[in-house]
Amino acid sequence: MNFSLEDIDNGLSDSNLDWGIDAFYLFIDNVLINDFYIDEYDVKSHSKGFKLDVHLFQIKNKDKVEESVPQKFQEFAYYLFGDNGDNVDTILPETMDEDLKKFINFFRQFILKMASKFPNITIYFHHVTRANKSQTSTGYIDKSNAIFNMLKQNTITRLKLEHDIVGSNELYSLAEKTIPKSGNLTFNSSVNVPNYIDTQAGYLVTAYLKDYYKFISTTVDEDETRTLNEEMFESNIRDYQNKTLVNKAIETTLKKSSDNIDFWWLNNGITIIADKGVTVAKTMQLNNVQIVNGLQTSNSIFNIFNNLTSEQVEADKRSVFIKVIILNDVDESRDEIIRATNSQNPVTASQLRSSDPLQRKIESFLKTKDIFYDRKKNYYRNQKKPIAKIVSINYLSQALVSILDKNPVKARSTPTILIKKDNDYNHVFNTNYNIRVFYYSLLIRMQVSKYLKNIKKKHLNDPILENITKYCELHVTRTLASLLLTTDNVNKDNIITIKESRITNIPKQLLDESVILVKRAIGNTVQDISKKASLNDQITEQINNYLKEKKSEE
Repeated sequence: MNFSLEDIDNGLSDSNLDWGIDAFYLFIDNVLINDFYIDEYDVKSHSKGFKLDVHLFQIKNKDKVEESVPQKFQEFAYYLFGDNGDNVDTILPETMDEDLKKFINFFRQFILKMASKFPNITIYFHHVTRANKSQTSTGYIDKSNAIFNMLKQNTITRLKLEHDIVGSNELYSLAEKTIPKSGNLTFNSSVNVPNYIDTQAGYLVTAYLKDYYKFISTTVDEDETRTLNEEMFESNIRDYQNKTLVNKAIETTLKKSSDNIDFWWLNNGITIIADKGVTVAKTMQLNNVQIVNGLQTSNSIFNIFNNLTSEQVEADKRSVFIKVIILNDVDESRDEIIRATNSQNPVTASQLRSSDPLQRKIESFLKTKDIFYDRKKNYYRNQKKPIAKIVSINYLSQALVSILDKNPVKARSTPTILIKKDNDYNHVFNTNYNIRVFYYSLLIRMQVSKYLKNIKKKHLNDPILENITKYCELHVTRTLASLLLTTDNVNKDNIITIKESRITNIPKQLLDESVILVKRAIGNTVQDISKKASLNDQITEQINNYLKEKKSEE
């Protein structure tokens, strides 16, 4: 899977209340799910027997394979699927991490809601260790087999359990593995088209479905198991929409092979952009491939062909229509093509945001400040830019909502839907804002993040402070903005009056005071209350009290 840094971070659980689960990720039909809001999912949009995969990780930085790990998986499994009653919240302990609770509740509610579709559910338990896998003891194997055999006997219908150990050798292999963005596209016919300018060229071709399936996938193991090469789809503005009516129609067409009707007659086809293209015989060697239109078709082709035998794949003689454009990395042309080729079907403004002129403007401005705005997923990571200097659209939107809306609770509770709807997107990314509104909001958050990481490294024996470093970055960000301006009412007009040098060199005293005010607001609790709406008001009260005290001292 092609995870962004944000995708990875969203699934990490850095808490002593995680019940042994250090990371958790959920996939529906191979698509990573970040929105754990049950109302967002419609039963009708899923076909019978769709895939639901859960990956759970325990990560151990030890030189031995610890025998206690399977036991922790067993304890967590009870809470994940030990009871399938309608009241899914009652069995979860109060001491459990809130993000983990949200994940468990969603998983169980989703299973209940989709029961009529009989989903194929697989739970993967991954034990990741610095130790060599060969060091696994007989006791570990016996205990592990006994635990997982027992779990399999007491799970819900159509649920499979998988358990593996990822040791040092496997970690090195994974670290060295790269997913190519280049490939050889074999076609069966083509039409010559004129070059528009010297730096651009185009081709209209048809390719056998079986060859296109191989082009968009890559082998992942010795058994030649294939997975979709998501690196090729980074620039596509749409996520795969699972089993929508459109995709159901595509897959139905693919399943009904006919000697009289070819697939490309019934489908709008694929649009591919590449930096370079060389054609030898009937094979096109393409570099830096981006499939900018045809994600739904591509996923449907992959899903169908990946479930066929090799003989069935080779026997298929149908073709798909493909438009190939060689652009020599002309970025503005890329965005124009992406926007135009996706305008035939309804697409919201937020889906097109990566090519929104404002997003390009923000990216260009931040680059002058040595900050890399990842408006296109993984673009700068692939260019090997420093991870600490790469920020996402979501990261910036959280900072804006925390500071300008004075609502860090909303920003942290619902990060993936802050700009999902058109109205929300236009509110957060207001085209009337001075560009420095975005820059200063982002810079304040980055300074807070750096400060909290330094606190965490000191391993202070203060559970409340530790709680703040894990869950309250946005609350400290909102507080710091007010202290920088000595007002609770931070807005688009006054935030740009701050001198840039004051934000790049924030006095440690102000950072300390910001943390202290958040600490006062959350009280003496060690629980994660960063998503409780009342916390916004409590922080506002603490800021106002602080400002009054400072004024009286003067």
